[in-house]
Amino acid sequence: MTVCRLAASLTAILLVFSSCSFNYTEGEGEGKILPEMVISGAQATRYEDARVSMVFSADTLEVYDSERVWAGEDVSFVEYDSDDASSIAVEGSAGMMLIDDKNEVYSLGNSATFYMKKDDIRLSAPDIKWTKKINRIAGSELGIVEIREEDGSIIQGAGFTADTLKREFLFSRDVSGSMILGEGTAADAAAEDAAAGDTAAEDTASHEE
Repeated sequence: MTVCRLAASLTAILLVFSSCSFNYTEGEGEGKILPEMVISGAQATRYEDARVSMVFSADTLEVYDSERVWAGEDVSFVEYDSDDASSIAVEGSAGMMLIDDKNEVYSLGNSATFYMKKDDIRLSAPDIKWTKKINRIAGSELGIVEIREEDGSIIQGAGFTADTLKREFLFSRDVSGSMILGEGTAADAAAEDAAAGDTAAEDTASHEE
């Protein structure tokens, strides 16, 4: 794993966190932001309206109180349903994770998994960003995201975005896989870039319940 330090601003942290491991001995000096707290073998619980809304665990957890940011290494989390605190809504894990608590943005990197229990959809990707306030999940532009659904459908591609409220997702390129339609009928969703040289054909796959 590439070793690098957290950058001197939240923006920089968001850009570099997925390829970094924590290191507090490099780059010390003026302008460097250090966490208020560093915890090994951490488990944090978040409460909303006196109920548990999230449980987060990490081998190493950095807490930046002034920015309301948590940064974790080798992490997992469980988000509970807002209407039923005993029901799991979302589960995830990653080699690195950044939580922007103020804006409710969860960035997972270094091999990420994301499971939406209500829809029984599992995502795996090099990195995934979940913006909870706008119900949006996205992969990186070139990162391959794989989706597995309960009915056996498996689709993968790049340029992934999803609307968790509308239960829709799409890929913008390099799409392949198979989708189960109706009762046991498999529709081949294979697609690939058809262009050569400077011109590329964009393939899009979408899904809507």
